[in-house]
Amino acid sequence: MKESLRHVRSQLFGSSFGQIGLLSFTAGLLILGGSAAFLQLSRHYDCQSCGPLEETRNRLWMSWGLFFDPGTQTGLAADEPAAVLTVAALFSVAGFLFNLVFLGWIVSNVNTFLEHLKVLYGCTVANGHIVILGWQPKTAFLLGELAQALQDSHSRRGHVVVIGDVDVRTMETELAVVFPQWRRFFPRVRLTFRSGNPTKLDDLKRISLPKAKALIIVASSDEPSEADAQVLALLLALNALPSSSSPHSNGCPIIANIALQENAAVARALSQERLVHIVSGRQVTDQALSLIVSDPAAGSALLQLLSFAGDQLLRWPAQNAKKLWADRVDPNLQSTR
Repeated sequence: MKESLRHVRSQLFGSSFGQIGLLSFTAGLLILGGSAAFLQLSRHYDCQSCGPLEETRNRLWMSWGLFFDPGTQTGLAADEPAAVLTVAALFSVAGFLFNLVFLGWIVSNVNTFLEHLKVLYGCTVANGHIVILGWQPKTAFLLGELAQALQDSHSRRGHVVVIGDVDVRTMETELAVVFPQWRRFFPRVRLTFRSGNPTKLDDLKRISLPKAKALIIVASSDEPSEADAQVLALLLALNALPSSSSPHSNGCPIIANIALQENAAVARALSQERLVHIVSGRQVTDQALSLIVSDPAAGSALLQLLSFAGDQLLRWPAQNAKKLWADRVDPNLQSTR
């Protein structure tokens, strides 16, 4: 008995066909109930020349109008019996609530269908952008550094595309927590978030990798061995891409973060002599912390240089270096060879 009841509930509430049937049954029940109530309480629609069938049809039509159109009850006179007005008001409110539920169900299903089409056929068309494969909460800080670097670049603008195995809203929320005024600080840096699996070739083909300026691989795990496994899997996925969709076709530099040094050799082997830079963020952090302890002044300077917030290293031609010094530091500096 319990198994049969579970099966009925599954078919009735757990399938679109069952939900449509339940909504249709509820609509029919409200219309027939309203018609029966008017049949008992109201003689306003009696027609001396009409037969019982036509009278029933009139009451059904009145009940349908109250159910579907909330304004139908305004056709009743104010001096109608209180019971008639009460029934009209109750069935009008019940029909209004039902239509809200029914229209909400339609909107929800249409929205789900449109989101499915967006995921199935959507792609990011870009040129000269930076791609980040993978997402974790620390990626928001990486985006801040990239945005600062792009804003301080010659073009003063940039585009960053992020694809991660989490919901787009989750990525946007975590970024908003770290940078609540992103648009104010980086107005010309455009961000595009995509939800997908970076190790799947179909998802990689949707982010214009052949046109990318740079590609950064980020592991979603904080555990070193698991994070390195994810980075190696992403390198394998990039190697499996056809030449028409591969970032290697235009010499796009790829930056991969390896936590354990023993896995760096494997990552270099997977790069296949391509432009892949293997870095160890954990090693850089450990060295910076050690330098802060051993030499606080040098450690503080290194921490400032690691950020793009106004402490950029600029490369100037040798012939312009002395002129820059003379203009900004020592105006009395004489031009010598």
